[in-house]
Amino acid sequence: MPPTTKSSSSSEYDGCDCPVLDPLDLEDLHSIRIRILLRAAAVKDGWHPQYGVGLAEFVRGRMSSTSFGRTGKQKQLFTNYRNAILNPTYNLKTRGDKAAHEATAVQIKRAVEWKTAAGKHKFLRDLFQVIVGMDVEDVGDETDEVIVG
Repeated sequence: MPPTTKSSSSSEYDGCDCPVLDPLDLEDLHSIRIRILLRAAAVKDGWHPQYGVGLAEFVRGRMSSTSFGRTGKQKQLFTNYRNAILNPTYNLKTRGDKAAHEATAVQIKRAVEWKTAAGKHKFLRDLFQVIVGMDVEDVGDETDEVIVG
């Protein structure tokens, strides 16, 4: 679905006929970018969608609890990640399945900030750090690294 547009008379900026996403579009975009982050974690561990093994099957059977490291915090990150992929009641991927498979670090950063703003899914910040190599707060708007998932 393409972004909706507002006429210049309804825009908060005089004379702007810029595309404006409605809240559902923005939620879809953020969900897609979270999905890319989740997929990128599996890619980093050796998964590729063309190998004939689905993401859930790979996470369930081929990723180990030490995939993100051996400390207690890293193992907990893996548990939260695994739940996000496998547990339908905890699943973060429901809106992102139809997504493209790459986004910039800044786009994913914004999606992580959006998803964690209410205090839920805080593990996404740790996962972002594992995948991007920087904390969410340290990624500036000029960062142009592309994340593929």
